[in-house]
Amino acid sequence: MKKEDFIVQEIFEVTKAEYKSLTLRNSNEIIGPGYYSWVTGVLPFAYLQVKSKKTPEVKELVFAGFHGMNIRRGDKIRTYIHKYHEIENSSKRDFVEQDFIYTERDFRPTEKVSKIEKLTRKSGNKFIVSATFEGLNINDFSSQKIF
Repeated sequence: MKKEDFIVQEIFEVTKAEYKSLTLRNSNEIIGPGYYSWVTGVLPFAYLQVKSKKTPEVKELVFAGFHGMNIRRGDKIRTYIHKYHEIENSSKRDFVEQDFIYTERDFRPTEKVSKIEKLTRKSGNKFIVSATFEGLNINDFSSQKIF
């Protein structure tokens, strides 16, 4: 199965929204005189504390790329969670086979999300999508301390 098969949609209510930025740095990797580092970019993050009756084990969502995001406490959101383990395919025999095998995993207290849809009440218990936020692939930044 492909990793896209393990991206699940879940609806949460936001109890706290916090926005931060991670400064990405690079260096010349020389130790001693002449050593220096420089900023290569700034990566915005949204940390959302959430609650849900369907998935009570998820307490926090991490979303990379919040620029222009207007999610606040009390908002309802639909999230896209990458709910899979990535295992290297050691039995790969040629270039046609996948490099990784994907298997389903349980929800974690802190989940990384790739997309958030802000939901607005239309009438009664019906909601419509009022805004969509596409995030960066947070797995590309696994070497940085994100949470």
